[in-house]
Amino acid sequence: MRFLAVLAFAALVSLSAWPVQAWLSASRTYVSFPTVKVGRAWEDSVSITNFGPEAASGLMVSDTCYLDFSAVHTCFFELQAGQSCNLTVRYQPSRAGRHTCSMTVTSLGQGMVTVSFEGQAE
Repeated sequence: MRFLAVLAFAALVSLSAWPVQAWLSASRTYVSFPTVKVGRAWEDSVSITNFGPEAASGLMVSDTCYLDFSAVHTCFFELQAGQSCNLTVRYQPSRAGRHTCSMTVTSLGQGMVTVSFEGQAE
């Protein structure tokens, strides 16, 4: 009986010490733009949602979207549980060929999600 009480206490302690986190998820992790003529533009957005029970704090957004892409976002310092923010990328190629970029949303110690964008220009 004493052994069961110790096991129950250990389980209770380990469950209460389990870290509660935000769970960031993207509506899509890959966006392929349609073929665009050089000089024309196409824009697309992706939603980032916090499915966790706690706020995702210390949000940082980094991107590799240069030259043929421009990026904006609404993912600022904190994303409450159940809330979403948007990543929007505008593809406006200046030269023909295949172009790529990515955006990553990171929460301090609570994970990250990356979205890749690809376009073809003629």
